[in-house]
Amino acid sequence: MRLSIVTTMYHSAPFLGKLDARACSTAHTITDDYEIVFVNDGSPDDSLGIVLGLYERNEHIRIIDLPEIRASQGHNDWSDPCLRRFGPSPR
Repeated sequence: MRLSIVTTMYHSAPFLGKLDARACSTAHTITDDYEIVFVNDGSPDDSLGIVLGLYERNEHIRIIDLPEIRASQGHNDWSDPCLRRFGPSPR
């Protein structure tokens, strides 16, 4: 079973490390076939830089880059399957 955990990054810099650790720990109890998808929704803090650092150390992380999408615009916009992505296709 493939599991995807999707979250946005808007104003989330202080929480991203803990979120990554908890999400990976929990996902691993369900399946080894999982991904943690972080959506760059134009956060003004260093969320993208933090997630890029996590990405370098964790093969389960994916980043969707939609900086023009803001929290107030509704996050259903980033569910379009033709999204620009950082990193490889899902492994």
